[in-house]
Amino acid sequence: MKRYFGGIIALVSLTLLLIYDFFPKLIPFINIPKSILVGLILLITVISLFMNRPQKEDVSRFNPLWQVILLTYFFSLIIIFTLMGGISQVGLSLSNPFLWIVFFISIFDIVNGYKKIRADLLGVKKSPREE
Repeated sequence: MKRYFGGIIALVSLTLLLIYDFFPKLIPFINIPKSILVGLILLITVISLFMNRPQKEDVSRFNPLWQVILLTYFFSLIIIFTLMGGISQVGLSLSNPFLWIVFFISIFDIVNGYKKIRADLLGVKKSPREE
């Protein structure tokens, strides 16, 4: 339960930071410098990635579907906020090549995690060359 609570807090925090990034004048009395905003977004993202990594004994409970849902959620937020007229202070936009690199690395990681889980669940042994 503690693991899910931390994930929910990270998701809400990252969502709020993205809202602030795209609409900084929404709450006029909060002023977060750009460098701190970038650092917080990266920190929360890295923490949430490490918190949601499966342990060896926990691999059967790991579900790549959640990674796909979260990736879709954040890209949807960026699209929606852009369509609402928001402009990212830190450069998060669909024309940013770094964002697309992160997207494709995430997809690659999800596919590899799915293959590993599938192999573990089916009891497929790796050859010595693959280890």
